[in-house]
Amino acid sequence: MTPDIDTETRYMRQSGFLSTGRLTTKLNVIGAGAIGSFTALTLAKMGFSDISVYDPDIVELHNLPNQFYRESDIGKPKVIALKEIIQAFTGTEIQAYQEMYKAQSISGITISGVDSMDARIAIWKKLKFNMRVPLYIDARMGGEVMMLVAINPCDINDIKRYEASLYPSKEAIKLRCTQQAIIYTLLHVAGYVANTVKRYVMNETYDKGIIFDTNTGMLMTDMPEIREEVG
Repeated sequence: MTPDIDTETRYMRQSGFLSTGRLTTKLNVIGAGAIGSFTALTLAKMGFSDISVYDPDIVELHNLPNQFYRESDIGKPKVIALKEIIQAFTGTEIQAYQEMYKAQSISGITISGVDSMDARIAIWKKLKFNMRVPLYIDARMGGEVMMLVAINPCDINDIKRYEASLYPSKEAIKLRCTQQAIIYTLLHVAGYVANTVKRYVMNETYDKGIIFDTNTGMLMTDMPEIREEVG
């Protein structure tokens, strides 16, 4: 598809990084909470227009400090509120699915932002060897630490490395309820996910494993392991 003049004008300041011709790439975001809400908005702000978001939950008061929702969204399904917000901020109408991702037919770059390791394991069982998903990004955070894993779900070496990073939720180190999430960590997560998507669609190399500690500034980039409670 040839970008129209309005698209070229709107995204002219980033066109040296991300070609407008790549903005029709299909994207899926599983989870519309802390990670998913900021990630979906960031991708839409970059100009991606084919975004599907899956989440069964509603917006609650304790979500407001670390998820991209408004006071007026309390009680709404997260995906519906997020659809309204993204359309207001970008003009893009995402596809909103108020449901868990189980075994629905899915294709395109897929991003997991769910809030437990058990949920990640369940998603992975459905996406493993899915040839219609060229890139799978698992984004995690716990307190002031974020983790990102990006793989080809049909590549044997990627699969082995990714599965080594999975473990049951019961094995996670439990964080205090007052130290589980803060917005600046989530903004880093959304930024790293968006940069990985950009690198992939532009045929650039991308990091397959990242851990970043926002408190110390320490960055590791070789599929390391984090066993804190992540979301």
